[in-house]
Amino acid sequence: MYEGLSCFYDAMTEDIDYLRVARFVDRTVSRCVAYKAYKKRGETPILLDAACGTGSVLSHLLAKGYDCIGLDISEEMLDQAKCNVSDERVLWICQDMCKMDLFGTVTGICCLTDSVNHVLSEPALQSFFKRAHNFLDPGGVLLFDVLTEAHFTQQGTQMHCFADYETISCFWTGTYSPKKRRCTYDISCFIQEEDGLYARTDDRVVERVWLPEEIQGMLENAGFTKIRVLSGTEAPVGKAGRNRLYYICEKD
Repeated sequence: MYEGLSCFYDAMTEDIDYLRVARFVDRTVSRCVAYKAYKKRGETPILLDAACGTGSVLSHLLAKGYDCIGLDISEEMLDQAKCNVSDERVLWICQDMCKMDLFGTVTGICCLTDSVNHVLSEPALQSFFKRAHNFLDPGGVLLFDVLTEAHFTQQGTQMHCFADYETISCFWTGTYSPKKRRCTYDISCFIQEEDGLYARTDDRVVERVWLPEEIQGMLENAGFTKIRVLSGTEAPVGKAGRNRLYYICEKD
């Protein structure tokens, strides 16, 4: 899964300031009750990056003094993450975040760069929220973002893009259905191999727009009562926050 995208993903998202995103995560988690309890005991807080991708956020969080868990459904993404982040403080887990099953509880969980939009069904997203609540320490925090419909409609409902780098080229088209609130991307990557020839990979990625009232209801059903929502302009993440909402959910 994501064989081509795993090689291309970092280049494709180079406009995201991952350091600023990580600072936002750190500031959010370090204010929660669970984090302060860890520090008072002289223990290292544990942070789970759900749908961690190639580890771009996680790498900066390690520098903030966390032990980290990187979880992703894609073996190819995790392989790339292991190349990008070589640190014994990271536990890598290949799992669907909606079915995650951890060995214990954690201080904080982050799920960023619209990973929640990739969850297409309400039962699956409800499962993620319930499992996140279950695996958080009391006073721990879940932080995630979602793309709003404005992101998918800002240039109309049809999207065509091309990017060309030294050893990788990528073409993708996107079609957004307002009725279904879904955007389907067909992505073809051409990766240069050692013999100079190019190998082609094809991926289809689907994202769903989740309405604020849908998310609020599922979070409450999962057990979260302390829920804050920030717009992209309120969250200090730079351009990455454009057309996004950020949810900060603390477990009692």
